Amino acid sequence: MVEAALGFLWIVLGVAVLAWPEATIRVVAVLLGLGLLAVGVIRVLLGLVAGRRLGSIVVGVVLAVGGVLCLADVATGKGALAFLVAALWVIDGAAELVLAVGARGSDRIWLFVVGGLTVVAGIAFLVWPQLSLASIVLTISIAAIVIGFCQIGFAASLRRSGA
Repeated sequence: MVEAALGFLWIVLGVAVLAWPEATIRVVAVLLGLGLLAVGVIRVLLGLVAGRRLGSIVVGVVLAVGGVLCLADVATGKGALAFLVAALWVIDGAAELVLAVGARGSDRIWLFVVGGLTVVAGIAFLVWPQLSLASIVLTISIAAIVIGFCQIGFAASLRRSGA
């Protein structure tokens, strides 16, 4: 019974994300801001207390300021979120391309394809940040709904087997 309830909650979450994409993006942007602020403050404190390098303190201040800016202006947080996704995809794609250079056979082809597509997607998200935010919302909602139905299927299977 618990599994079915969890499945239902996943479906509700997925439908809610799909129904209110702007609110979902705002919530994620605020969480990003809180995360940046927390990590920044911790880095500064570790830099001061543990005698870490000045670089740690500087990075901490930059992260904390970024977090405050995200929290002060949710649009900044949304932009930071879109930029983060895009930058990570470009970096990941570039890493795949580097791996492709040293690979052999069909692995090499697949790594070039995956790396190239990932870089292109990252650049597209940099140019059109709303595209990345919309795709994040769509992915979250679809994943939650699919997970919910799978959870309900699992619950039904448990019930049939008497577990």
